[in-house]
Amino acid sequence: DAPAQGTPTPSVREQAEQLQQERLSRQVEQERKRLEAEIAQIDNLSVGVSFTPGMKAARMEPLKEQLDLLNSNPEQYFRMKREGAFTQSGRRSRN
Repeated sequence: DAPAQGTPTPSVREQAEQLQQERLSRQVEQERKRLEAEIAQIDNLSVGVSFTPGMKAARMEPLKEQLDLLNSNPEQYFRMKREGAFTQSGRRSRN
């Protein structure tokens, strides 16, 4: 059966692009939640003699920068993540 006139059927390529975009959107949301949880965890740490406000900020800033990049350019964020660009204290990010 041919589709009714006026209602074009998406091409295979268009369907694949839509699925890829939906997958990216799910990944972005999942990663955003992970980064926000890490930032909140650090923000809730108590400041004291052994953990200063500057140390707290130094741990949060890279995560905030990653979140900004994720929100502005998800493709670049995930490419950089795959390449190991996001490290903390000399070790790779957990995810």
